[in-house]
Amino acid sequence: MATRKQRGRLKGRVLVAWGLLLVLGVSSIVIWRRTSGYATAQDIRKLDAEKNNLLSTRTTLRKDIQDANTRDRVIAAAARRLGLTVATEAQTRSLVDTVVVPDSAR
Repeated sequence: MATRKQRGRLKGRVLVAWGLLLVLGVSSIVIWRRTSGYATAQDIRKLDAEKNNLLSTRTTLRKDIQDANTRDRVIAAAARRLGLTVATEAQTRSLVDTVVVPDSAR
């Protein structure tokens, strides 16, 4: 009869050991998930910061493109590249438009 009591105690100890192993396993999984979640959150924060930086750069570049496309800047850049100058009075000729009135209108 003493052996039966011993088996019962061992069975109880084994159940306690299995319970502790189960708690240890679940705790390990929870810690692993929280750690990976924290790492993912850090990556998301870094990507958000990079996204905001890129959006700022895009806005600045769009403004620069709009400024560069204004008529005054385009004309000035073309004149500078082509070596164009404004003609002086000696270089210009004024032409007068002559209007011919038909004979029937007189």
